Amino acid sequence: CPAGRSSTQDGLGSADDCKPCDEGTYASGDGTLKDCPIGTYQNAKGQTSCKSCPKGRFSNSVKLSKLEQCQKCPVGKFSSHPGAQECEWCPPGRYSKKGELQSPNECTLTPKGTFKSSIKVQACPKGMYQDEEGQLSCKSCPVGTYGNTTNLTSNKCSGECPPGTYSSLQSTSCKKCQEGQYNPSKGKQGCEKCPSGTTSLEGATICICMKGMYNENLNLSQMPQCRTCMEGTDCSAVGFTIEDMAIKENHWRSSENSTNILKCPIENTCRGSTKNEDCNLAQITLAQIDA
Repeated sequence: CPAGRSSTQDGLGSADDCKPCDEGTYASGDGTLKDCPIGTYQNAKGQTSCKSCPKGRFSNSVKLSKLEQCQKCPVGKFSSHPGAQECEWCPPGRYSKKGELQSPNECTLTPKGTFKSSIKVQACPKGMYQDEEGQLSCKSCPVGTYGNTTNLTSNKCSGECPPGTYSSLQSTSCKKCQEGQYNPSKGKQGCEKCPSGTTSLEGATICICMKGMYNENLNLSQMPQCRTCMEGTDCSAVGFTIEDMAIKENHWRSSENSTNILKCPIENTCRGSTKNEDCNLAQITLAQIDA
């Protein structure tokens, strides 16, 4: 039988007795009818070969009889050559929201705040960010910053750690400085140890005086100048300043800045307080003095 025709019968009288090949098949001239192989189709009768499925489509079945039976590449995949038997995923760093792509270049770069190392586009996890498009991975939030949400797009992440706190690389939150440490600035990797004679509470931005001492520096934003508390004072807690230093009962001083602690001339006439107005000479009445 001539090309494009075939027959399964013996004793044919002429070439006209050979039947034209049906759609989805072909005959190359040896009289044998063959199915169109995977990746091809044939939508006409009496053909000597099959047509390749075009770019953007694929076929994993034989004997396709029309173009529409070549399947479109699904979302996120492409075929860049005719006759594809399967489609390929968009390369790392690229993705697509549509199908039937004919080239990897038709895949879109992944947006900032995301990455794609294999198949699926993923959000950068907490503690990481991505400020560029088309990336295979995310970057760690720098020291002194924190990332408490996903999809971050800046190296500032969720922000810098405030004074009194710190963070290490790829942190999702800021940690408070421990007791005995302080941090006066934002965006720090760690805290500093308080100088000798001083201490601090958790999350401190400045150090304070230890028990038994008071701060004579009136500028509380500066490092304290600690001195031993005088007789007649109660410095059993940390952090006393010269102004709020506690005065014991039966003692007084003339002002909040005075370091001259006096014993009251009359018993039980000075109450003692952390507030100067509750423990000064004005509480001793003239009648009491005269008495």
